[in-house]
Amino acid sequence: KKLPDDKSKKRNWLASVYAGPSFGINSKSNDELRSVSEKPSMQFSAEINRTLFAGYGLSTGFGFNQRQETFKLTNLQILDSAIVVNDSVPIYQNPQQPDTIIGWLDTTYYYDDTLSTDFTQLNRIQTISIPLYFSKHFSFTDQWGLLVNAGAVFQFNKYRTTQQTSMMLPAPTINNFSMNLTGRFHVTYTWNKWMFSAGVSTGWEMKQALMYEGLDRKRYFITPQLGFHFRF
Repeated sequence: KKLPDDKSKKRNWLASVYAGPSFGINSKSNDELRSVSEKPSMQFSAEINRTLFAGYGLSTGFGFNQRQETFKLTNLQILDSAIVVNDSVPIYQNPQQPDTIIGWLDTTYYYDDTLSTDFTQLNRIQTISIPLYFSKHFSFTDQWGLLVNAGAVFQFNKYRTTQQTSMMLPAPTINNFSMNLTGRFHVTYTWNKWMFSAGVSTGWEMKQALMYEGLDRKRYFITPQLGFHFRF
């Protein structure tokens, strides 16, 4: 009896490792005196995928990320002195004739002298994550394809403040458990049981790890990645 060719064996499991820099994008809408920025950080994950039918499957695993956020609060002090500027604009009977001035429109502007001081707080967040993705691998040729993952990433967070310029800054509120909605798109190249990929993961932090007093922000992220995979 002829044994089946190794290439004809159906391999429904895919072990994967992903790594790449993550860039956080923070937007705010309620306060011009408060803002958050962050440095790029490295994102790592190890995952296992099970193909269920027609190339569709489920993926899960573990990930790790450590990022650094800077919270800035601008404090404005209004000083006692004020600058007053008077401005007079002529009113013409006939705008085409400069010598037909019939009056003046006086306007007074008041400017308060202000002293602006920026206070900053540096926070470091460590995250262990568990992704849960629906996946699909589209094969264009025997070697080339597209791996698509979409779903949620559940995060367990820990933070510490490493530096701040004033004790007047309140400590942020930490959500020990947070969640991202994520989509991942990778071009793949297959060689025997191995597959290599490159692409991007992007999404929205549905529940944020850190919440700052008086700041209503939205956080998005984009992560260029390389992936290494083994089919079995």
